[in-house]
Amino acid sequence: MSSERNTGRRLLWLLIAVVIVIQFIPVDRSRRQAQAEIEAAPEVMEILRAACYDCHSYDTDWPWYGYVAPLSWWLAHHVEEAREEMNFSDWGLLEPEKQAELREEIWEEVEEGEMPLPSHRRVHPEARLDERQLRVLEAWSHGDISRLESDVVYGRAADRNLLMDVHHPKHPKGVGVISIAGSAWRADEGGNTEPLKEQRGYVEAYVEPLVAAGYTVFSLNHRGAPPYPYPAAVEDTQRAVRFVRHHAEEFGVAADRLGAVGFSSGANLVSLLGVGDGHGRADAPDPVDRESSKVQCVVGLATPADLSRLRMDLVGPYLGAESRPAADVDDRSIGRVSLEASPVTHVTAEDAPTLLVHGERDRTVPSSQSVLFEQRLRESGVEVKLVLLEDQAHPIAPSAGEPPVVEELLEWLDRHLFESPSSAWKG
Repeated sequence: MSSERNTGRRLLWLLIAVVIVIQFIPVDRSRRQAQAEIEAAPEVMEILRAACYDCHSYDTDWPWYGYVAPLSWWLAHHVEEAREEMNFSDWGLLEPEKQAELREEIWEEVEEGEMPLPSHRRVHPEARLDERQLRVLEAWSHGDISRLESDVVYGRAADRNLLMDVHHPKHPKGVGVISIAGSAWRADEGGNTEPLKEQRGYVEAYVEPLVAAGYTVFSLNHRGAPPYPYPAAVEDTQRAVRFVRHHAEEFGVAADRLGAVGFSSGANLVSLLGVGDGHGRADAPDPVDRESSKVQCVVGLATPADLSRLRMDLVGPYLGAESRPAADVDDRSIGRVSLEASPVTHVTAEDAPTLLVHGERDRTVPSSQSVLFEQRLRESGVEVKLVLLEDQAHPIAPSAGEPPVVEELLEWLDRHLFESPSSAWKG
């Protein structure tokens, strides 16, 4: 019995020694330089990086067991085989026909649940694709997905670049739409609203349906308060329209058919693009600034139309004031600025056709704002439609209403940007 125990101990120590020794056998985990990394829309790249890159690229994030032999040997061999089969780091070296073939194969394996591997999904929850990600991947596999032109500089102000993302549709209609998400006109301490153009919820709800319908969408950043109060954001959005109009041929859109869609503070800004005269300066040294900033059609979602009637804690920083009780709104300078920054102040018969959508449960921007704006536009002879949604607050779900808000939006844009473009544009 003692001899058997000694033999068992010797075998155990031998096994331990072997395990220790094999840890010194090198495994190639170096990050090689990508020769021609795949280029795709950001939403596609997000999926590929989360679900595929660990095995099918040189950008492998090795797990802890990838450093423990013999598991490290198996994993390294598995990764090498996966790279040989398909490598996103060298994707650009493949012929277009081969790329299309691989995209179809990827979707087939994902659809059948074979990829990402079940074992990989168990260890990496981020590789478990939801319904939206599956739709994006399917569209990409069929080559039916938009192209994103990120961080296009449309101007400079306060020593900073003003940026927009240009969403190019797969099947363009040749019509552009300016899009501004809501931010309460605010920004960080540096005055940069950089996340604005990429606000995921807004992009998914309103930008993506526009792109899918064939519109080229220009999603904006703009300066914001407190460092840059009114009129900085208005000047930025006007500059954006002028920039798009000046470069319309390059973007593949018609200069005389530009629409604008915005939510909350973004709706305030796009409404000002519809009611302002928009005239450029004929003597401006920059030819972009000679263009009109007038748009031909507006959609405002939860529009702050009369800032003098809103809470000062909401609009104060944008108007250049510290947050103060509503009773102090009679400050003359703030009162003057609040009127200047309000679309209702600038309504004329020459304004762009406007669709207003508002939730009746909105406690941030009361629906009375859109009711007042609709009344002023109608009294001036401007074509306007008001949709009030009794079960919606702030924000507004794109599926709300009958027909759904997003369908109302697309119908309005189609009708006014294709059937009879507004004569409000002065060229």
